Amino acid sequence: MFIPKITAQDKGKSQLVFSDPMEPFSYEKLTQMRPVRAPVRTYRGARGLVADLDGLRSFGAESYLEVNALKVIIACSRADFILEQPFHLRYFDQHHKWVSYTPDILFVRHGKVYVVEVKPDNRATDAADLAKFKKITTLLSGYGISYRVWRQSQIKAEPRLSIAIQLLNFRRVQASGHDLEAVRRYLRDGKDPSPLAALVKATCIEPGVICRLILAGSIHLDWASPFKSQSLISLSPFPNRDWPNDAAEER
Repeated sequence: MFIPKITAQDKGKSQLVFSDPMEPFSYEKLTQMRPVRAPVRTYRGARGLVADLDGLRSFGAESYLEVNALKVIIACSRADFILEQPFHLRYFDQHHKWVSYTPDILFVRHGKVYVVEVKPDNRATDAADLAKFKKITTLLSGYGISYRVWRQSQIKAEPRLSIAIQLLNFRRVQASGHDLEAVRRYLRDGKDPSPLAALVKATCIEPGVICRLILAGSIHLDWASPFKSQSLISLSPFPNRDWPNDAAEER
């Protein structure tokens, strides 16, 4: 697994600071990091918590927008690790002053590190905001981190959000190895991809168990259409269906 060399040392005119020392950087150390600060209410909206898939911890969200963003990332991204308020990025702004910026969400998938900033449209579209985000994108790319701003209108229009909310209702359902093997056997027998209803009927496995296997990444859902009985299930990810949309590159 490729892990970018993220350090707390100066990188040109910027610096990353995690909750604990990160020299030398390793995947194991990254997964032991904690948020660098507690969630704060930075603009109108309510703070909240979003539980992870295994019930081991809850992610702190600073707004309802972040709550929804976390739901999509937890359910759809197939992330190996997720961390909210992950680090401080310190850099010189256009006035040559040392400033600090804390992004909303970091997650790792297949060795690639993503950082997501969640913003209302009116705080993500004017010239000053765009210039700031462009600079942050450039700085973080130097550390091997992919950065993107996720606007409120994009989250509201996100087709995977309603599906994620539905699936996360089944995160506490227990799925056994026998369940997974029965599903895999059916799909391997020339039925891949299969509509959900046909899969449930053939394997006699409850839909909630199928949903839990989807959340675990053991099987894959076509997120392109509303979740219903005819939704397609496969052993392989559907191209461009995960969030972010780079699944096709990873296949």
